[in-house]
Amino acid sequence: MGPADLTLGAVLVLLETREQQMAAEQETVRAQIAELSARLAGLEQEATSVTTTRETLLVGVHG
Repeated sequence: MGPADLTLGAVLVLLETREQQMAAEQETVRAQIAELSARLAGLEQEATSVTTTRETLLVGVHG
């Protein structure tokens, strides 16, 4: 059975199925983005703390 043999109803079912698959994939990607954003924020905060500590130590050594 080729594409020309599909009824309108069958095509609509296929399209609806694909829409549902894409919606599920979008939610997965959104969750991954949220997790990565949280990790990035943590790393940025840690980097700021490390930089501040380094600069403080340099002032103490050269102060």
